[in-house]
Amino acid sequence: MSKVAANPRRRAKYQHNFPQKADKEIYQIIEEVEGRVFGQSSPFTINTPYLDHAAEEIKPEEIISQCQETLEKTLSIEEAFD
Repeated sequence: MSKVAANPRRRAKYQHNFPQKADKEIYQIIEEVEGRVFGQSSPFTINTPYLDHAAEEIKPEEIISQCQETLEKTLSIEEAFD
């Protein structure tokens, strides 16, 4: 049995830190691949405005309306080719 599995305090600490470490590694992978593919990386996050809220506090209507919003941007010809 590993030291982490044998010690409940270590296991709790490991389980608590694992998501942050995994997120950091994934962000690094995305940044690296995006840089290789596009020559540069852009800001990327999976965080939402609801990250710090308990699930019971979030109304389904809010999520649905947010998903239905469109993100439109008008570009000039020059911007489109940059």
